[in-house]
Amino acid sequence: MKVKAKIILPHIYLLTYPNRYELCMSFVRMQEFYESASPKFKGKYFTLEDYIDYWSLEHGRSSFTYPSVWNGFNLPSDVFIKWTDVFNKDKRARENVIIEKVGKLRLKEYNKETMFSVKDFKDEVSAKYYVIGINKEDHDDSALEHEIAHAFYYLYPEYRKSCNKLLDNISEESYESAKRILLGMGYCNAVINDELQAYYSCDNGIVDVYPEFVENLKSFKEDLRREEE
Repeated sequence: MKVKAKIILPHIYLLTYPNRYELCMSFVRMQEFYESASPKFKGKYFTLEDYIDYWSLEHGRSSFTYPSVWNGFNLPSDVFIKWTDVFNKDKRARENVIIEKVGKLRLKEYNKETMFSVKDFKDEVSAKYYVIGINKEDHDDSALEHEIAHAFYYLYPEYRKSCNKLLDNISEESYESAKRILLGMGYCNAVINDELQAYYSCDNGIVDVYPEFVENLKSFKEDLRREEE
């Protein structure tokens, strides 16, 4: 299996898989450790078999449909590091590929001062970064835009503050409606605002929002991106 890895923006690492199946089977335990709606998995150790059983009963009508549902993944560095500790004695081959690829990109970025601003953090260990996984098979640009929005929300306090302020201006009815959709998809409460801003910034039709929200959010994200390039 060939996985392409590159730094697409400072502190943002992209792993591109040949197809959706390989992508999903590589990221499933990391992603559900991060944002599973079930307390059995969020922040906990679990086997792949445990999760396959859960998904098949709760979401897949007795089948593991996970690879047909998701086409992009995102991991903040603090979650990624914690996952490697919790799953230290039980990392699968696919998961070791992610760890190896991210480690190499981390070293590459850290050794090239022109790639990012050293003043952004005190030392390598404390620096934040973001891991994104997509697949080549889908040819879905909106999936990458969605994951980059997650990275911005995590890495840039000013972006996160702006997003949350915009979300506060949405009517309670619209917010709760969108929230119910996301909870039904399997997201947990802790990531609702992050998911809303990511879906909204791509304007891909999963939720109805005010046009000015999409316009303001896209403009803010593009301004940040230009500053970093």
